[in-house]
Amino acid sequence: MSAPYYGRIAPLAVPPECGAQAADWTLHAQGHWQWLGAAVYHLRLWAGPGFIWADYLRQPFVLALDFERRLAPGVLAERVLAEMRHQGRFSQAQAQSWLHTLHGVLEPAAAPLRLSAQHDGEGELRFARDGVFAGVVQDADFTRLFLGIWFHETSTLASWQMTQPTSSEAHPWP
Repeated sequence: MSAPYYGRIAPLAVPPECGAQAADWTLHAQGHWQWLGAAVYHLRLWAGPGFIWADYLRQPFVLALDFERRLAPGVLAERVLAEMRHQGRFSQAQAQSWLHTLHGVLEPAAAPLRLSAQHDGEGELRFARDGVFAGVVQDADFTRLFLGIWFHETSTLASWQMTQPTSSEAHPWP
């Protein structure tokens, strides 16, 4: 029997680590990612009123990923870096630095796990694992490429792009 899917038991609310600035944020979209037919995570986008998709890099929001499966150490960081390469070019030195950063904020990726990436609208990303601060990245290139995994039209994950939830879709699991 597999571990319960974190999204099934988590309250449908802005992650508490977002603090007071997120008091008026609402769920703007959600999606999920599967690999070889197996669910890997469910994704939710929380943002303030008037969030504009095309201008996401200049707006505060949080992406919350609820993982269903345990991933082997390093797999998530390597996959994220590979997806970032699809968004744009960067040097080998940047790749090594970013991979080190990704290992620090993403590992261990054990189910159940909620990973949140809070964007401040100015290029900073604050990461938390299960509500506990995991690190901050103040690198505009990293932020653009990391968020591009879910937002950019060239993303290899574009086929599962988030959709605006309706009231019946807000929590689709039994």
